[in-house]
Amino acid sequence: MINTHDLWAMEHKALSSLLASMSVMQPDPEAGRRDGLMEPGEYTVSNGVAVIPIRGVLSVNPSYYGKLFGYATAFADIRTMAAEAAQDPAVEAIILNIDSPGGTVAGTQETAAALRAAGKQKPLYAWTSGNMTSAAYWLASAAQRIGSVETAQIGSIGVIATMMEMTKMAKKAGVKFNIIKTGQWKAAGHPFKAMTSDERDYFQERVDEVLTIFIRDVARYRGVDEEQAAMMSDDARVYLGRLALDVGLIDSVHTNMDDFIIIANKENKAMDIKELKGKHPELYDAVKTKGAEAAIAEVSEKLERAEARVQAAEERVMAIVDQVADEATIEKIRVIMETGLDAEKIERLQAVFGGSSEESAAAGTTQQQILEALQKLTPPAAQDGGDSGETDDDKRRAKAKAIADRANR
Repeated sequence: MINTHDLWAMEHKALSSLLASMSVMQPDPEAGRRDGLMEPGEYTVSNGVAVIPIRGVLSVNPSYYGKLFGYATAFADIRTMAAEAAQDPAVEAIILNIDSPGGTVAGTQETAAALRAAGKQKPLYAWTSGNMTSAAYWLASAAQRIGSVETAQIGSIGVIATMMEMTKMAKKAGVKFNIIKTGQWKAAGHPFKAMTSDERDYFQERVDEVLTIFIRDVARYRGVDEEQAAMMSDDARVYLGRLALDVGLIDSVHTNMDDFIIIANKENKAMDIKELKGKHPELYDAVKTKGAEAAIAEVSEKLERAEARVQAAEERVMAIVDQVADEATIEKIRVIMETGLDAEKIERLQAVFGGSSEESAAAGTTQQQILEALQKLTPPAAQDGGDSGETDDDKRRAKAKAIADRANR
């Protein structure tokens, strides 16, 4: 039988119904799968969108709940489907099709984290036309966009634990239970022992701590601060679709899931930098890093091509100079070229000399003409033979860093 001390992230009416069923039914671990009440753990693909079904009670071991509640979904199945869809080449986006009142706290946080990881690889959306409450909303909050119909029930950000006390029933039946234990808290919440005020405080602390974690995750996933996330929870209130949109629990209301997917895809592509940074900081950091790396690579490639052109032009110019100048003049020209000429200036200088060394010599180009042309094309610092101390690698790194700095802003 279920341990009723378990913490639940589940809408309270659904939990009450489940616990009532538990009190009259015998457990059958395989009933859910045998009777077709559990999701098979397989997603479907339509128009490039993987649809992951999340229905009924959510649990680490859901077969028993499937029999009690009508249907159930295993957290492990959700994580597996999300990971497979993220790697599926036929899948361009993923949507969680949710109709669930929530489930056990155990398994929820790690499943939400797994969904968030899948959303870093491909767009991840969440949708409901029924229930998306408590643990089900915890999972949905990990999506990049959430949508619903107007009549959907959304929210119930809270935690609950139900403790049965059967001391009066036992006394009426003439039965007395003797509890032998170690430690003050070992029998806390035992159904045949009256709960003390200290024990109630003990369980309340656990419930409050899980709620803190729940709200913290919702804040992080939805891109808001924890105070705003707490206001969105509004003491575990359940909202209908339009009100859920107003308080920020979801992003849009539609008449059907297909319309939501179309609009979500468009908005996802059109998302600006501020929204990306605010709502999805992890994705923003990944995009920023890749963009900076691509920009640096592009600049480096352009610089290398420019340097190659400069070197080729230098070689052509020096071949001409060798034909008409003495060694001292050649060395002076070489220094000027290395410190002060760029590709455009060298090409203009080459035009002064002519197309080839033979043509230049035949035209009677003089050393004075060469020096005058160099002086016109070269900055004053270079004419003086000054050395800035900055190498080509230094210049390349400086330009690449400037590009990266702009990408990081």
